Amino acid sequence: MTVWYDASREELHDTPRDELPDCASESNCETLADKLATLSMSLEKELASASVQDLETFLRKQSTKNFLARLEGRSLPQIDPRRKPLVCTGGDTEIPFHMPALVTEELLPSTIPRQLFFSGRTRVINRPLCENFQRIQYLNPEYDIYFFDDDEVNRFVDKSEFAAIRPLLDTILTGAIRGDIWRYLVLLKFGGVYCDMDARWEGHLRDFIPRDVEIVSAGMPDGALSQWFMVFAPGHQIMAKAAEISLNRLVGILCKGPEAQWEYKEKKFISGPPVLQEAFLQGLPVLSSEQNHVEKDRMLYFLSQNVNGFLTHNYEKVKESTKRQSIHWRNQRQSVLRPDLNRAAFTSSVCTEWKRVIKSMFERYLQFERRPNVTSVVDLLRS
Repeated sequence: MTVWYDASREELHDTPRDELPDCASESNCETLADKLATLSMSLEKELASASVQDLETFLRKQSTKNFLARLEGRSLPQIDPRRKPLVCTGGDTEIPFHMPALVTEELLPSTIPRQLFFSGRTRVINRPLCENFQRIQYLNPEYDIYFFDDDEVNRFVDKSEFAAIRPLLDTILTGAIRGDIWRYLVLLKFGGVYCDMDARWEGHLRDFIPRDVEIVSAGMPDGALSQWFMVFAPGHQIMAKAAEISLNRLVGILCKGPEAQWEYKEKKFISGPPVLQEAFLQGLPVLSSEQNHVEKDRMLYFLSQNVNGFLTHNYEKVKESTKRQSIHWRNQRQSVLRPDLNRAAFTSSVCTEWKRVIKSMFERYLQFERRPNVTSVVDLLRS
């Protein structure tokens, strides 16, 4: 319903303009947007005559901060009481695959979809982990939260345009490697926020993810971009390149190429932070090319790896719990590949074909051809 401002009576109405009996002429009736535009012009004139000290005082006031937050889409949204938050039991809790946003009001649009992705071997988690999820939901009620266990990861791959590489993923034993590739694919497909489960949340996503950026990241000792916390617009070239590099390195291990050096040691080079760093560097020529687009991607980058205090990685209270969710990549006694794998099946011709499949799968993403994703996570997985 359009809201109209009756200038003659200085009243707001939520009925259509043609149904307002006291609205004598169009000059007396304007939309709320027009009213706000008039107010902003008045405010601009007042600010132009203000001193620097007055401006500093004005910006420090909580009412000003609330006003700016509302304009930028950062104000606390109204929680719908019909939406029930996550409840933790005394022991282990099986959390749902999808925890819908607790907010149903219409929000200002955002380049980064308001959805959070997590993954683990099972959705049955202990109380410290469950309480961590409660905190995440409490701080970010406008976000849909998805937890992918092994079955949901498989279902996602099978039902998406990435189904052809499912046999490759099935060769992987190390859960962390499989999880790395999944997070690239799910952010490539849907966009949003990925975060490791062992992160301690100290702030709201709305406070440090602007509505008009394509990437938010932070530094890491192993690379320029954070891999435990990733924020990307859907269809992004960096996610496509990271998935492509990871899958090609997996093929290299299966086919006894130079990548075989990472089968037991330094597995992070298969799909971890160094891969994301390389994907970023390889993607720059495409992202910065004038012939591809006029408006460049915007990226918000935090030099500190804890995102300036918003997040703390390896939160001690839940760190040990998350280790039990999968085989860690640091285990040097364990191959990244399943022990029952028939390695003889990966002949030279088979390996060549896999590389062709991988190249073909991500080619359109790497040509700066971002297509809007019209399928929701739930619609895809429940179809």
